[in-house]
Amino acid sequence: METAFNILVIILSSFLAIFLILGIIILLYAYKLAKAAKKIGAQAESTVKDAQDFMHGVKNTVAPAFAAKLLTQAVKNFTKRSKVKVKK
Repeated sequence: METAFNILVIILSSFLAIFLILGIIILLYAYKLAKAAKKIGAQAESTVKDAQDFMHGVKNTVAPAFAAKLLTQAVKNFTKRSKVKVKK
């Protein structure tokens, strides 16, 4: 009976060692994956911030340009209907 017990202990300790090594390897890959995901998240956040800055700049540029377009259109309409001739 003692030999069966010894064989069982050897088999179980072998499986325990194999699963321990596999667990360590899986943890290392999970750490690398988490690190890569964190890096991708930081890059995405940077990209979103750049897009927000771009849109803010566009908003600040488009509003005065639109106002200038309306003003020039109003001046053109006024000078077309006016009897005063403007020299070009």
